[in-house]
Amino acid sequence: MARVEGRRHDGMELARYGLQVQPNEPDNHHNMALLYLMLGRRRAAMQALEAGLLHHPEHPRLTALHQEMGVRRPPVLRFLPRGNPLNVAAGKVRRWWEELRERLAEGREDRADARKE
Repeated sequence: MARVEGRRHDGMELARYGLQVQPNEPDNHHNMALLYLMLGRRRAAMQALEAGLLHHPEHPRLTALHQEMGVRRPPVLRFLPRGNPLNVAAGKVRRWWEELRERLAEGREDRADARKE
């Protein structure tokens, strides 16, 4: 309803009602997460997914959407908010360092393979 007809408010009300009636049904959590994503509310979508995965950790659509959305790592400086400039800079440095280590490891593997041949 929300996706095809554009009636997002009605779709959200139905999804909320479904969660009230059947809180352990994984499809209700999946639908709620999709609606939140349509509305641009990523954090709420992730919370709906995690609530569904809490009850059904092996549900295929919940796990697929969870992997598609990705999971953010905790901030480098956990005592500061994620948006703090120190955390943003430290996160960029951490990512740069990880990419550098990956490139160096690939280079070592390539050299080891060349020696074997």
